[in-house]
Amino acid sequence: MTPGRRLLAFAAERQIELPLAILTGILLGDVFQVPIAAKFLRLQYRIPGKNTYGKGLDDAYTVAFWVVMFTFLRAAVMKYVFLPLTTVLKITGSSRRTRFLEQAWQLTYFACSWTLGMYIMYNSAYWFNPRYFWIDYPHVNIPYLTKWYYLVTIGYWLQQFFVLGIEKPRKDHVVMTIHHCITCALLLSSYFTNFTRIGNAVLCMMDFTDIWLSLAKVQRYCGLETAPNVTFGIFVVGWLFSRHYVFAHIVYSIWADPDIYGVIGWNPDKGHYFNRTAQMFFLSLFAALQILMLLWLSSIIRIIMKVLRGSNAEDVRSDSEDDKEE
Repeated sequence: MTPGRRLLAFAAERQIELPLAILTGILLGDVFQVPIAAKFLRLQYRIPGKNTYGKGLDDAYTVAFWVVMFTFLRAAVMKYVFLPLTTVLKITGSSRRTRFLEQAWQLTYFACSWTLGMYIMYNSAYWFNPRYFWIDYPHVNIPYLTKWYYLVTIGYWLQQFFVLGIEKPRKDHVVMTIHHCITCALLLSSYFTNFTRIGNAVLCMMDFTDIWLSLAKVQRYCGLETAPNVTFGIFVVGWLFSRHYVFAHIVYSIWADPDIYGVIGWNPDKGHYFNRTAQMFFLSLFAALQILMLLWLSSIIRIIMKVLRGSNAEDVRSDSEDDKEE
């Protein structure tokens, strides 16, 4: 075993203890007024006299805090909340229990993330109005809740690389890794180039379908028969609408609207980061993301065909090859 794998195994065995020690150290540092501790716990770059915030490198402290926090929360919630439920729900077999724990956590996260993201978008000017992605760009200063939501989300997706390393590999492990790389690249670049409005819309679109997919899996691991098929049907409709129809409208806006609203330009001193190169950068990442989603759509179609032939909806997209019922 390589040193990297040994370190990963060591961290995987102590997913509660190590993060808890780090979090405790940060909290104690804040109690004793250690200056750096406040950077982990409080948003930086507040605009004087307002509840809006700028952006800067010190935001990395908040992201790092939530990488550690999500590692702790995921392990603790899975062990102390969802694991006891496997006994109540009579979920047998180590593989099924593990998958249930993973999907129950995913369901919890995406339900919370989507709810908060939709609340932010609903109370914004760009609620179903992509023109406001560009009107008054650059959106350098953002409200407290938007900034917190965005940095926490970045922390979650960075933490997912650790999860990919410790989870039992699925059939599309490589595709998932590429997906996470694209997602993190889009989140980080959109944050520092002041495109959090587009990021918020894309996250809500993505999170919605993940809720239904995770719920269908949880239902299947619970041994239900009809409910997973119904939930999967809702997932399919949501997938087609959000990840292909709405997604296409967002990408079209990135392609066409900058010229309409005259935002093509490059002026870092004013937070303006959208020349033709930046436009192609974002369009390329979104195109790559759409290719991945089309690959998953092909798997979804195969599942639909199985259901129409009388089988239960079973996620061939992400379960591991040897994930058999025990």
